[in-house]
Amino acid sequence: MKKRKIFFGYIIRLAVSLTDPPAQWYLYNRLSTVDERFCRGGLSINSITNHQSLAREVADFLRRELLVSSKYSQGTFIREEELARELNISRAPVREALKELEGQGLVRSIPRKGSIVLGFTPGDVEELYDIRFALETQVFEALVKDRLLSEEDYGRMNGLYEELLDVASSSMEKSEKVIAFSRIDLDFHLYIAERSGRPWTIRILKGVYFQLHQAMVQHLEKEEELAYSAMEHLKIIQSLKEGNLDALRESRHYSYFHRRLRDREKLEASGM
Repeated sequence: MKKRKIFFGYIIRLAVSLTDPPAQWYLYNRLSTVDERFCRGGLSINSITNHQSLAREVADFLRRELLVSSKYSQGTFIREEELARELNISRAPVREALKELEGQGLVRSIPRKGSIVLGFTPGDVEELYDIRFALETQVFEALVKDRLLSEEDYGRMNGLYEELLDVASSSMEKSEKVIAFSRIDLDFHLYIAERSGRPWTIRILKGVYFQLHQAMVQHLEKEEELAYSAMEHLKIIQSLKEGNLDALRESRHYSYFHRRLRDREKLEASGM
């Protein structure tokens, strides 16, 4: 068993090293899962070739890439055949993954061209925030009323808050800084939502979060805004710990970003 595990680990490292960078994240995670199952003696052909599971993994990969990669900026096309070739998989799971992203409003399929990465207007963002506000209200109420958060949870949230501060004050290039900040911000809010134990709410919120964070990457212009947004996360942590639902309703971390987009829309409407 030990020799078999060492051999399989070598195969994983070799495969990843020979793969183009866009596919390395996907391939490593995929093969690592295969390695673990193989060494437990529980791997079957069906578990490897299950294209529904593979489609979900490709969808997760693409959602992250939309946030962190300039390759998939607004208006660019994701072509099924090209992506399947990059990931070294068949087109079927890629097709299903793109359908999932289209259902979440992140891309739109255009016949014979591919799936175009969508942008977000201030009106789109405002509507998404309305949905987010309603869902997060339910999450916060469950967390506070049922006392679902532990000291370990608060420790994790504080850790993510510190990471946000570090990124906001770092010397990274602006685009890299916004992308890194957005990824941690996404982890922060998903972590809170997942503690609520409301699976359907979490499922819908995930789609909303990915859309809003895509908008954040597209629209955030001033690096100073990141420091302000980071501080708003501390208010969320403190309000949850105090059980202050009113404060959570009145002050969300996104409120500054939201107001700024609305102010921009007013300026554009006035021709300034």
